[in-house]
Amino acid sequence: MAEGIARAAIERNYSEGPVSVEVASAGIAGLDGEDPTSEAVRAMEERGIDIGECEAQTVSRSLTAESDLVMVMEERQKAHVSALAGSAVVPVFLLLKLAEAVQVVLKAEDLGLDQVGPLESLESVVSVATVMERNDSWELPLHQYEVADPMGMPLEWYMRAADIMEVAIGDILRCLLGPFA
Repeated sequence: MAEGIARAAIERNYSEGPVSVEVASAGIAGLDGEDPTSEAVRAMEERGIDIGECEAQTVSRSLTAESDLVMVMEERQKAHVSALAGSAVVPVFLLLKLAEAVQVVLKAEDLGLDQVGPLESLESVVSVATVMERNDSWELPLHQYEVADPMGMPLEWYMRAADIMEVAIGDILRCLLGPFA
């Protein structure tokens, strides 16, 4: 669902710009080739997003190494991806923690993020998130930064997860790529 939300937001709001952003989704459960659940498809259809053709893939060392940033939903996923990355320097953050770091960066207007490109903005966000992580200066307890996996739950759980992800992903994209069109 997160990939669908991000792709749709980029297509709707940044398709005319010179910026190229690649988005991919992968899990740790090893369900390669599986279709999304009917509940996930319905939750995305409610937003006008079609994920029916998406197929699950398992996160791998090579996929991680090719990434500028990895966002995960749960702390156990972060630990798994970080272990996979090994010595590769790939920032891995909980989606909701990164969204909080984005808010800190956006409040610091003197950074001039409107004058730099997405990679420079990403560096600023990652730097702030890294300091917040190191100093444990997050506003909320850890469990409130996790987006619970709705797998096997009713549609309402998928809708709730999508609502949470949509806000966080939108904030992150606006910080990295500029205001929505």
